[in-house]
Amino acid sequence: MNDHIRVTPDVPTDGLHVSMTPRGFVNLAVHRATDLVLFAQVTPRPGSARVRAAHQLHPPTLQELDALRDAMVTLLGTAVIDPILAQLPTAPRVTTPTPWGPAETCTPIEPGVYHVTTERHGGYWIDHAVFLRLPVAAQVPGRWYEEDEQGALLAASLGWCANDPDRQAALRAVITRTAPELLPLIGRPA
Repeated sequence: MNDHIRVTPDVPTDGLHVSMTPRGFVNLAVHRATDLVLFAQVTPRPGSARVRAAHQLHPPTLQELDALRDAMVTLLGTAVIDPILAQLPTAPRVTTPTPWGPAETCTPIEPGVYHVTTERHGGYWIDHAVFLRLPVAAQVPGRWYEEDEQGALLAASLGWCANDPDRQAALRAVITRTAPELLPLIGRPA
């Protein structure tokens, strides 16, 4: 794909755009200003898709990737789409918008898990593959976890305090209040 793809004037400038080709392909494109950020073409055969990324100035934001994923899941289902989109680079970076303001730091904790700090607060962001591994009680829509109570959901689910009895006790207190079904996971390695 050309690194300098431009949106034609008849296409709105921001967001997800869907079109159909004469041969029956469904094109899904995510635009930001005049740049094509992501493009997917869904072929007419069930369960077949191609996803190409055109990172001209910026990688896709998490919201842009989620919009594309939601549209593709509607067409093909999660079993086809999730493995494809898991390959796209979506990790948050410094200045990435978060629920607490722009990210000031972004530190990988483990594959697919990042700790993000902002001027006001902080938390964790997890990629879609990690999200799918979590128990339903620990899945937070949008995959942003504030670092206190929601961070405890990750700590319990991912085994972050398996060898630390003091942290387990603190975690148990939070989980008892927020998601008691996760209590059996505390202290177990990931």
